[in-house]
Amino acid sequence: MKVALIGNLAGVSNDILSELRTRGVEADLFVNMAEAANTKNGFSDGLSIKESWIHIVTPPADPKSGSRVSLFIGQLQRFRFQLKLVRQLMRYDVLHSNSGSLTYPSLLYLIFVVLKRKAYLAFATGSDIREGASQASNRQGKQLRKFFCGARRVYLLNADMVALPFIASLKHAVFFPFAINEKRFSPSSQLSRPDIYEGKLLCFMMSNLDFGITDNWPGRNSMKFNDRFIRAMANYVKKEPRFHAIILDRGSDRHIARQMVADLNLNTHVTFLPSLSQTDRIRYMTMADIIVDQFHLGCFGLGALEALSMGKTLITYFNKDFISRSYADEIPILNSKTEDDVLAALEIAHNPEFRKEIGLKAREWILKHHARQIVLDRLITIYRESMEME
Repeated sequence: MKVALIGNLAGVSNDILSELRTRGVEADLFVNMAEAANTKNGFSDGLSIKESWIHIVTPPADPKSGSRVSLFIGQLQRFRFQLKLVRQLMRYDVLHSNSGSLTYPSLLYLIFVVLKRKAYLAFATGSDIREGASQASNRQGKQLRKFFCGARRVYLLNADMVALPFIASLKHAVFFPFAINEKRFSPSSQLSRPDIYEGKLLCFMMSNLDFGITDNWPGRNSMKFNDRFIRAMANYVKKEPRFHAIILDRGSDRHIARQMVADLNLNTHVTFLPSLSQTDRIRYMTMADIIVDQFHLGCFGLGALEALSMGKTLITYFNKDFISRSYADEIPILNSKTEDDVLAALEIAHNPEFRKEIGLKAREWILKHHARQIVLDRLITIYRESMEME
């Protein structure tokens, strides 16, 4: 079996590629230049990845200036690059396309999506289907709709997608879980802390600071609304002053967040950090007692799943209406949507025995639903079923 993984999901495809190769599947990863850094991080991350398994799909850029001859030569080089890529992909038994990746190189879009010369599996990961295929009326939105409608099968990697109106028209769309590297994200002894955090209930919020204020174009649906945590924290520290939050200083509303922290007199309770490497992010997650994510989408992102894999107490929002169509069993989180919900969750999480108990359940739940072996077993079955349909 030959499998082409097209597009890298913040490094997740590294794990899938490594596991497939370990199982004897001849898999390769096709990524654009922007994704290449995430991919090559896997070379030094304990994964068995060879450089020969990685292919770049970004063609040479179109010339912006010059003579007509040089412009024509540049466009010809771009076409030849894409034609070579099409021929290469045609040799695989399975095309596993993430995030609408087959719609970006124009020739790939024509051959695989419009002309349907070879079947592909479409994996929806986020805004590609929430804000692209579901709502956008521009060219990219139309291409993404064609991409998902033309797929042999559509797999939804976030539970909120099952309720999108666009999904109702896709009879071949089903929920499919992210693969989590349960060895990399595993429970471990809490690290020693800097003095500023010592003796305090420590919370780590790593999701983008996105309150839907600065980035608020019509139809946008991927906001985090994690300002609710900051406001809840302001009330919580009045009762429990030995509390500290580490917040990543990133996202469209990061400046608003800093001002909010100052206005609520939380400066001594909050540390803002720049975006972290994966190694540093895991270090802070290990150090923390509580992980906070988002309060709007009603589903898990990768960071939330990684926190559960590490056996952490997670405060986030998961829409209960989605459970029956995704996991169908209880999810070990402190499910919170409103500011009052978050405050109540912080009060519950203050108890270390509770944190220990829910952390054990979180780890068990991840191993049941998202461990690499579980997900890869299902994925290989999907690949084989796809091949049998040829």
